[in-house]
Amino acid sequence: TTYKEVKWQSLNENIATVDQNGNITGISIGTATIKIISKHNEKIVASITVNVIDDNITSSVYDVYHDTEVEYVIGIEPTTKLSDFISKFDNNPSSLQEKKKNGLEITDSEALIGSYMTIKLIINDTVYDELMIAVRGDLDGDSYVTAVDLVEVKNLILGTIEENFLNKNLADIDLDEYVTAVDLVSIKQYILGTGTLN
Repeated sequence: TTYKEVKWQSLNENIATVDQNGNITGISIGTATIKIISKHNEKIVASITVNVIDDNITSSVYDVYHDTEVEYVIGIEPTTKLSDFISKFDNNPSSLQEKKKNGLEITDSEALIGSYMTIKLIINDTVYDELMIAVRGDLDGDSYVTAVDLVEVKNLILGTIEENFLNKNLADIDLDEYVTAVDLVSIKQYILGTGTLN
């Protein structure tokens, strides 16, 4: 075109701003429309929609840990259903995908969430964040806290199985950063119905 000069305008500067070179800066999460207007004839206008996203999985209910040996989310109660689990995140539920330990996607909203499953934040086919799911007391990843998990904690204490970052956090019920007999007793009491895991 003969007239190449344009000006840029954001219709929602609380969400995104744009400079006169067309560089867009996200300000807060949401959607903004950016207009490109001909300086020669202001009736010639094009526009684009910009979605500003949070590229991390966040929750005001669960504890989410980034920048650790294993990035994970913890605080989920045993036998929590997928639908209840998803509702506790701040992200758009349609952008979250959960996978079983074997990598298969969980699609049944009644399915139970267990340790070692993963949750991913996927927007427009791009994975922005992925967290391991950790259910305290559920060391075998079956969504329940049972005698099998009790034996796993006992083996951790005895040193017959190797402690790693995740199983340590699953077994550390009293949150003192050690797996001890206190944690073993807490899990036993939970199984017997006389205690909690929090």
